[in-house]
Amino acid sequence: MDDFYAARSNTTPPLPWSNFAPPFSYKALAELGKAMKTAFLCRYLHDEALRREINEGLNVVETWNSANGFIFFGRGGEVASNRLDEQQTSVAALHLLQSCLVYVNTLMLQRVLAEERWRGRMTAADERGLTRSSGRMSARMVRST
Repeated sequence: MDDFYAARSNTTPPLPWSNFAPPFSYKALAELGKAMKTAFLCRYLHDEALRREINEGLNVVETWNSANGFIFFGRGGEVASNRLDEQQTSVAALHLLQSCLVYVNTLMLQRVLAEERWRGRMTAADERGLTRSSGRMSARMVRST
């Protein structure tokens, strides 16, 4: 077995990129990226509101993903086929069901908020939750079902 590797090492040419130095711009951009990451981490550690906002965003994504898992339950929520046309059909069906879910939740929420007694019970945090971007509002409504 040692002869196999010895023979192979004699016949295999050296890799062309072992002596290749990346251009200066690559190194500069890599260092700039490190500096930007460090600045963001410092801001993240210092600013509690930023941490809260990022955490809320992650919760929204997790909620949306769990709703997708509930809707798209076959084979553990995964696309079950290797055929491109079947994958596209599955994903299109999932998007259609997501849109229907958001639409139904919007109608339900509008119906509830049309009643003055429910509208009067809303807090400032509830109002903020309704006036956020449509994606966040949709995910919040998914959570309520």
